[in-house]
Amino acid sequence: MHCQKNSLQDLHSRDLPVIRNELGANTLLLAPWSFKHRSHSQFLKTAAESDLRIIPSFDISWYWKDGAWALPATHETLKKDFHDFLQYSAAVINEKLSTPDTILMWNLVGLPSPTSILPVSCVAGAKTNVDNFRNCISSTGDLADVLNTVQSLQGILQTIRETQHEFHCEDQRPGCDARDDVAGAFKFDRPLGLTVELGPEFFLSVPANDEYLAALIFWLERIVGCHAVAAGQVQVPTSLEPWNIFA
Repeated sequence: MHCQKNSLQDLHSRDLPVIRNELGANTLLLAPWSFKHRSHSQFLKTAAESDLRIIPSFDISWYWKDGAWALPATHETLKKDFHDFLQYSAAVINEKLSTPDTILMWNLVGLPSPTSILPVSCVAGAKTNVDNFRNCISSTGDLADVLNTVQSLQGILQTIRETQHEFHCEDQRPGCDARDDVAGAFKFDRPLGLTVELGPEFFLSVPANDEYLAALIFWLERIVGCHAVAAGQVQVPTSLEPWNIFA
C-alpha cells in the first residue's frame, strides 16, 4: 500500500504539470474518489503547485436506487459518507479544518436518468408554470415512481447541503448563526453542481430535445435542487413539499 501511494504521488507530480502547462487546462473534474479513511491533501497540494483547480465528485446512486432512501439508516449513512468526503478533502487553514482554495466546487454524479426526474409527457408543465405539472400528475397514472424519485433526490440534496453546512460550521465562522428559514442567509463556501448524464437519444441538434432540456433545467432548479425555507416562494405540485432554491 505504501508503494502504491508513492507511485500515485509520482504519477501526479509527473502528469499534473503536463496537464497544466502542455495541455493548457486550468481545472480538473474528477470521477468519484475514495472517502474511506484516506486524505487527499497531498494530491490537492500537488495540484496547487501546478496552479490547477479541482472539482471532486461524489456518487449518490447508492442512496436512491432500489428505494434505499426510504430507509432512515440510509440518511445517516449519507451524512457520514459526505462528511468524510469533505473531511478527507480538507486542509488545516488558520488552525481550522477548511476547504482548500484548490477545490473550486463540489460535484454530484449518479443521478437518476433525466426522464425519470421529468417525464417527457410533462415537459410543457415544467417549462411554463410548475402548477401545470400538477395537472400532468393527475392525468397520467404512471407517475408515482417519478414522484418518489424526485422526493428522494430532494431529500438527498437537502441532507448533503445540511452536512456541508455542519462541516463548515464545526468551527464557528461568520454566517454560521444565520437563520434556516430565511432564503440566502447562509452562504456556502463552495457551490454544488449536478452532473446529469444524457443518453444517446438526446441529440442536441433535435429541436424537441432542446425544448426538453430547457424544461429539465427549470425543473432541477425550481423543484429538485431545493431546500424547504418558506411557503409561497415557489409554486410546486401539491404532492411535493414547498421548496425553495438551495443556492
